[in-house]
Amino acid sequence: MPRSLLPAALLLAFALPAFAQTAPPAAPPSPGPAAPALKLSGAEWKVTRLAALSAIEGEAPSLSFGKDARVSGASGCNRYMGGYTQDGQSLTFTELAGTMMACPPARMELEQRMLGALGEVTGFLITPGGALELYGAAGLLLRAER
Repeated sequence: MPRSLLPAALLLAFALPAFAQTAPPAAPPSPGPAAPALKLSGAEWKVTRLAALSAIEGEAPSLSFGKDARVSGASGCNRYMGGYTQDGQSLTFTELAGTMMACPPARMELEQRMLGALGEVTGFLITPGGALELYGAAGLLLRAER
C-alpha cells in the first residue's frame, strides 16, 4: 500500500466502528448463568400495565399458571383458559379460549388488548422486585404483580 494512503486507511478503520448502530433489545435481558429457576405457578398475577394503556381501571386482568402447563385468568370482561409452554425464559401461550359475555366498550377493548398481548408473548422476566414482565417481538407487552 502506498505510504500516502496508509493514514487514510487507518483513520477509516478506526472511525467506522464509531458509527455502527445497534438496535435496542426486544426480548427480556438474560439473567446470566447463575440465575435461579423462574417459577410462574403458585400465585395469581394481577396485570398492572398492559401495552399502550396508561392505566387499568376497574378489576385488573389476571394470569394464573398451573403446574400442569395450563393458564387461566380474567381478561378484562370474560374468563380465559389455555395452555402454555415455558423453556427457561421462553414462554408461549397456546389454544386460548374464553367465555363470551358482553361488557361495556372500555372493558371489551381491555380484553382485546389483553388476549392480543398473550398471543404475542415469546418470553418473560421476573424482575428483582418480583414483578412478571411478558415480552414479544416489539418489547414489553404487559407487567403483572402477585
